[in-house]
Amino acid sequence: MGSNKLPIIIPGTRYGNLVTTGLFIPEKMDGIKRIRSMAQCKCDCGVILNKEYTPLKIGRTKNCSNQCIFKKPKIIPGTRFGVFELTGTYVPGYKVGKQKIHAKLECKCDCGIISYKQLIHLKTIKYTHCCNECILYEPPITPGVAFGNLVTTGVYKFHQVLKKCIVECKCSCGSITNKQLNNLKSGVIKSCGTSCPYFVSPNKTHGLSRGKDGKTSKVYKAHHAMMQRCYDPKHHAYENYGGRGILVSPELQDLKNFCEYICEYVGEPGSAELSLDRIDNERGYEKGNLRWATASVQLNNRRTVTSKELIIKNMKKQVDYLKQLLLDNNIEFYDLDNSIDQGFCRT
Repeated sequence: MGSNKLPIIIPGTRYGNLVTTGLFIPEKMDGIKRIRSMAQCKCDCGVILNKEYTPLKIGRTKNCSNQCIFKKPKIIPGTRFGVFELTGTYVPGYKVGKQKIHAKLECKCDCGIISYKQLIHLKTIKYTHCCNECILYEPPITPGVAFGNLVTTGVYKFHQVLKKCIVECKCSCGSITNKQLNNLKSGVIKSCGTSCPYFVSPNKTHGLSRGKDGKTSKVYKAHHAMMQRCYDPKHHAYENYGGRGILVSPELQDLKNFCEYICEYVGEPGSAELSLDRIDNERGYEKGNLRWATASVQLNNRRTVTSKELIIKNMKKQVDYLKQLLLDNNIEFYDLDNSIDQGFCRT
């Protein structure tokens, strides 16, 4: 049987890049699982962790993990990673304050230039060339590529803070500007800026709601009010328009077609006192039945309402008020609407 004597762990004992702190965890059994004795160590990279004592003692464990900056990579001269070939030389990692600098391998590019790369980057084929002077290097953009109103000149640089490629472009208005390549490719930017005459806002839909003075267009207001009166039951004037069959023709329901028809055949409203009017009050909003008219002209163009219709309409409003008053006081009432329609109000 083995001895139960615990090993003596001297703080500060070095095993490769690991230094013991003096804390020792003896071997124990967790059910049927055997947990080996562990020694707490601090790596030169700053990581504190527990390592099995036996591999430490025989020199099998020398680093905290495979990602340790001081772990010596396995270097086989002649191993290729894409366009790179290992020479067999490496620069060990080191630590500056809290910053960790990983070990780098010396590589020879197919163009003949010697450079140093991390092993993890070589394995994942992160680099396809050694530097910007490499003959295998493909620039991110070529001259003459158009992105909307911008055309690349071929000049570019990499922003160290943004980590983005900045491309020099010439706008259709003649100005020279620098834009991020990812914004050009995604279509977010198509001109030199908001002051450019070719600028189009990315949130712009049809562009017909504003006039030349920057205010809301009168034609746009007329179209919006026309659609509300004819198709929105919650509108206060729906009863006199959509409620009695006054609708908008299908070709004029589209804002663009409506604006083109008004500008070509009806014309722009010359005064703020003018508003959209129907020539024939019994027809809907259709081509040939629209004009700009003043309030007095539209007043004379109203449909005639008989005195009986007006009396019944006013009586029904009073009945609705009376119903609500009776309900609030828990008083029974009869069908007053039918009484009105059947002759309560006679002419």
